[in-house]
Amino acid sequence: MPQETMKRALRIFISSAMENGNNFERERILDLRFKLKNRLDEYKIFEPWILEESNTSSIELEDLYKSELIGSELVIVLLDSRYSIPEGVQKEIITARNNNVKRMYFILPGNNNEEQHLK
Repeated sequence: MPQETMKRALRIFISSAMENGNNFERERILDLRFKLKNRLDEYKIFEPWILEESNTSSIELEDLYKSELIGSELVIVLLDSRYSIPEGVQKEIITARNNNVKRMYFILPGNNNEEQHLK
């Protein structure tokens, strides 16, 4: 797409398990989350968004992420097959589906000896 015809960057909402000090198993997905966001930031045609980097003020957390999600053209959902889908991610998937926001899913496989929880 020629630069002069582009109105604004493609808004991408990145969804995955979030940082939680008690859940060290999330480190693999968090590392991918931040690397993906940083990589997309390198291109002017993308405007990636993750909750951790938002500058919230008086807006309720759920209202903030729903507003960002609904205003996006694409939701990238990062999942780790070794663990079930976190409740917050499931809410984001449902919100995206209910608002017809396109979704792309990436599921990290476990090792051969690890149990797979995602079906």
